[in-house]
Amino acid sequence: MKSLQETFQKQLNEATEKAEKQQATINFLKTEMERKSKMIRDLQNENKSLKNKLLSGNKLCGIHAEESKKIQAQLKELRYGKKDLIFKNKMGRFMMQQMEKAQQLTDLEQKLAIAKEELEKAALDKAILGLIKYKNRKRKLKEEERKTSNNPPYSFHYKDTSDVVIQVKLQQD
Repeated sequence: MKSLQETFQKQLNEATEKAEKQQATINFLKTEMERKSKMIRDLQNENKSLKNKLLSGNKLCGIHAEESKKIQAQLKELRYGKKDLIFKNKMGRFMMQQMEKAQQLTDLEQKLAIAKEELEKAALDKAILGLIKYKNRKRKLKEEERKTSNNPPYSFHYKDTSDVVIQVKLQQD
């Protein structure tokens, strides 16, 4: 009777130990799942932020493009005005107006060149920023993947065909 009770007690202890190990594994997996979910939420928020920055960059590029169009229209008007002045033969006032329009034309051409450079710089900065953010996000994901792949959370060891013992190795973050 006593040996039967000891056998039952031993089986009860083994079952309790297995249950504790399984519970530890479940807790670990739950913690990992929460951590991964948080990481996904953070990446989604970062992605949303990048989209907003991209949209604001596009708006800025649109503003520069509008300015460029206005300057080009003024430049076109001045060129036509300049052609008209060439065909007119009024000496005094004609020469003065021609010089003023030529100066305006030169000024507008300079403004157009500056606006084009700013537009190109803004587009290049936007592209570089997007590339840097993408590479940083990719590097973070690889680091997280490397951390989790180098330290397996648990492993299985088989005693025989009927019993499975789970060894749990908890990671500290």
